[in-house]
Amino acid sequence: MDDTGRFAARLYALFQTSTRPDGKQYSQQDVVDGCQGTITRVYLWKLRTGRARNPSMRVVQALADFFGVSMDYFSAPDEQGELGAERNLDDPLVAQMCEKYSQLDDQGRRVILNLIDYLINLKS
Repeated sequence: MDDTGRFAARLYALFQTSTRPDGKQYSQQDVVDGCQGTITRVYLWKLRTGRARNPSMRVVQALADFFGVSMDYFSAPDEQGELGAERNLDDPLVAQMCEKYSQLDDQGRRVILNLIDYLINLKS
């Protein structure tokens, strides 16, 4: 997968796994507003679909800050990427987890996200 596809896949994964305080997924407008003028809705759509190439460091930093990840998340090789998003999207276990996660209410989703954070911190 080329760098543009990797960036788009990882950005897609962030939209799928990150939630607002109320437990709902972020909309494109939420992200645009949270990046405070650094990115437009059209440009964000282009990044998400792989139509935009080579985002500026300012845009990458704004997205990383918004989602609470390091800038390296978007560019690290699969073995070093925080989520390895493009590999995980086709993983049957990830698909099963996503299906079960989608059946939970907001409280249940928060519990699962906290458990995942806890397990990740144990590895560190």
